[in-house]
Amino acid sequence: TTTGDITRTADTLSFGHLPITSTGTVTFQPYTDSTPVGVTGGAGILQVTSGILNSVSADTTVIGASTDTGLMDVGAADLSAKAYNISLLNGSGNIQFNPATGTFKAPSGYNLTATTVSGGHITSASNGTIQTEGAGSITLDSNGHVLLSNAINFNAAGSGSVTRKAAEGDII
Repeated sequence: TTTGDITRTADTLSFGHLPITSTGTVTFQPYTDSTPVGVTGGAGILQVTSGILNSVSADTTVIGASTDTGLMDVGAADLSAKAYNISLLNGSGNIQFNPATGTFKAPSGYNLTATTVSGGHITSASNGTIQTEGAGSITLDSNGHVLLSNAINFNAAGSGSVTRKAAEGDII
């Protein structure tokens, strides 16, 4: 427990000290920039599981870093009972939504942001739903393209919104 930010930097995670509590930001990022990151069941060496995310109490939870080059694969999960904003962050690596016909439910009333900062793309690998409720919003902010070739439904139920931005201009 802390009032400041907490950053966990590793290529694999094993937690015996849960929960993680902070009034600041809790960040999970790979030690090696090229390490693939699996979020909530997605494929990757660094696994940030639903169990880990459900044990976090913070203002914001960040997964990844702006220098990352490996793929971030995001599976299905229900984080709707949590009370934090969630940020998926990658550098030149892609962020891939892969809920396998399931749903990734962001914390209810909070924001979900997916950002690539150095040419990475935001893509889809399977059909499914990415959802937030209440006043929560979903923002896809790619320094590359937003390429959603599968049937991904982005749903901001309630008063939230969905925003897609692509620096290279393509939103497919």
